Amino acid sequence: MHRPRYYRAVLVFETLRENPWRLATLVLALILLGFVAFFLVARAGDDSSPAAASTTTTLPAVLATTAPESEASDDTADDGAGEPTSAGAGGLIAVKVDNAPEARPLVGLNASPLVVEHLVEGGITRFTAVYPGPDGPQVGPVRSLRPVDVDLLPQLAPVLVSSGGRPWILGEVEATGVANFGPELITFFLPGTNPDPHNTYVVVNWLYEFVQGDFEPATGLPTGELPDPAGTASTIELPFGDIVFQWEEAFGYGRSQEGSSFQVADEINGPTSQLTHDTLVILYAAQRDAGYTDSNDVPVMTWDVIGSGSMLVFDNGEVYEGRWIRQALADQFVFVSGDGLTFGLPEGKVYMAVVDRDLTVEYR
Repeated sequence: MHRPRYYRAVLVFETLRENPWRLATLVLALILLGFVAFFLVARAGDDSSPAAASTTTTLPAVLATTAPESEASDDTADDGAGEPTSAGAGGLIAVKVDNAPEARPLVGLNASPLVVEHLVEGGITRFTAVYPGPDGPQVGPVRSLRPVDVDLLPQLAPVLVSSGGRPWILGEVEATGVANFGPELITFFLPGTNPDPHNTYVVVNWLYEFVQGDFEPATGLPTGELPDPAGTASTIELPFGDIVFQWEEAFGYGRSQEGSSFQVADEINGPTSQLTHDTLVILYAAQRDAGYTDSNDVPVMTWDVIGSGSMLVFDNGEVYEGRWIRQALADQFVFVSGDGLTFGLPEGKVYMAVVDRDLTVEYR
């Protein structure tokens, strides 16, 4: 099975790390080669060839420009919303994050510009948090993938961190071009104090050093201006997990769950603060059986996030209504207002929930 070259490089690094004698031999050889190179350059003097020009890689961000007009449905018009902003052209590293009670407080979510949440079996949820570059924090606990990730991840980030998943899910994710890194590459992970398996954390900026510049930018979510609001809404209740968001002008949408403020930390065993977002996006999608059960024999579900459906956006204490359209796996979402015009999301920290279209998000 083909692996990206940076993935193979990391595996070589891990092999050397676990064999000190082999590593020492390699280091000695590199030192000798360095002396030889230095000698040759010194002898060359002014006759040496000029060095090749260095190259730099522009780091993509988490949100993207609005999809091209060709991706919108034929019965919609493009009003020019969603011009490129500093949000750029896609995400870099996505991390699959646990949300079981034993995993809390979670680490690193407040530093993510884009957090996606969906139900997993047993009534609990799981997050996909996206980070745009070398300043990425400690994040976790890291957990496994679900079938919906195959359809969501290609547009969010070309590099993924997870604790694994069913072999066929991992195979389908890799077939999309997304490179998955797991805790077996221990150089990039830290242990926590939670009970197993809720105790493994990735250090995003460590991993970034090995993957920067070796990826295709993801398309991300469309950015731009919102349409006219449909009303005001300061309290939003999701139809699962007893999750409530409360709008406050001072910090945006603060999350509560099971009747308490949802606290997250910036580092393992660090101080906590409430998880907040600037914009909330609700995608209604068809829910269906994924065709297998978890270790407790509970059916696993997935969602059809390719196609179309209704959506809600909450921003600055107001609610916006529309529809999402996504015609193929390689496409990004297109957001369309009630009057048939495309729109985008404002800059800021975005939360997106995938919700069964037969359920209702209550707001007031």
